[in-house]
Amino acid sequence: MILPREVIPKHIRAPLHKRFPKAPRWFPPVPETPWSIIQDVLVQGRRDGLNATQIAGGVYTVLVARGLLSEGRA
Repeated sequence: MILPREVIPKHIRAPLHKRFPKAPRWFPPVPETPWSIIQDVLVQGRRDGLNATQIAGGVYTVLVARGLLSEGRA
C-alpha cells in the first residue's frame, strides 16, 4: 500500500529524504494554498453536477472551515 506524502510520518520521511534527495516520494508535503483548495472544490462540484451558486457556497464553506475566511459576508 502506498501512502500519500501527507500521511507519511515526519520521523520516517525526513531520513529517507536525506538518503534519497531527488526522489519526489520523500519530499516534504506542500502546504495547501487557498487557490488549490478552491480548485479542488470547483472540480468536485462540477463532478457532482452542482450549479454555480451551490459551488460558490461550497467554496465559502470550505474556506471558513479551514480558517482562511472569517464568517459573515465576504
